[in-house]
Amino acid sequence: MTEPFHRRVLLSLDAQAYGSRGDHQQLELQRALTQVVAEAAGRAGVDLAAADRQAAGDGMLIILAPGSSEVAPVDAFPRELVRALRDYNGGDRGDSPRLRLRLAVHQGLVATGDNGYPGAGVVVVARMVDSGPARAALKAASAADLVLLVSRTIYFDLVVQSHTSVQPQAFRQVEYETKEGAEVAWLSVPGGDAHALDLSGESSDASGAGHAGTAAEIPASVDAAAPTKARVVVNGGVHGGNVVQGTLHGTAFNFGIQTGDRHDG
Repeated sequence: MTEPFHRRVLLSLDAQAYGSRGDHQQLELQRALTQVVAEAAGRAGVDLAAADRQAAGDGMLIILAPGSSEVAPVDAFPRELVRALRDYNGGDRGDSPRLRLRLAVHQGLVATGDNGYPGAGVVVVARMVDSGPARAALKAASAADLVLLVSRTIYFDLVVQSHTSVQPQAFRQVEYETKEGAEVAWLSVPGGDAHALDLSGESSDASGAGHAGTAAEIPASVDAAAPTKARVVVNGGVHGGNVVQGTLHGTAFNFGIQTGDRHDG
């Protein structure tokens, strides 16, 4: 049987504030998005013609062809995308707001399905681009038109090993929540300073997109080798976000969770 999954370089792009635009502004954003991506890809040597793509109105998933450069999506493509965005935003846009983008880059296994592209890699790159830190960074970096997030694999295999012209110091490690738990990514603002951004105040949404806060830490005094005993009290109503409070070996903790309907018994 032929293996349907193959390792590919994955790029996910998403535009800021699409839903708040009027119909004609959304139409213009879609046109501008495809234009700036095509221009940047052409100058960066990213072959869109050979890539698989999935449009999403205010964004797109790009799955590069096997054998494509892994470096260009992290190096030349973001740089050329900033240039294309600057040219577009500096021109006559009529009443359309600036086009500002979030870009996530990952590599992973993906297949061509009957209704899209299945594979854990696609899920990862989609979650990164829609994560709280990505959204908070674009909001905080008001002068920038692009923020870039790369996965652990991309960061350590390409950036840390000096396969790109982008230095590791340009990236900031961030954490975001998913339905399966916390994940990490590395954030950069091309032409800016990601470390200077205030990423606080971005809460996770129901889809598990993520947040910019730090993970709750178990105090150092807790004996990790001993069995964990917790006394849990759920405050709040039957629906909505509640708070869990308890103790681990006598150490108090509390953290927010979301719950659905409460079922007794």
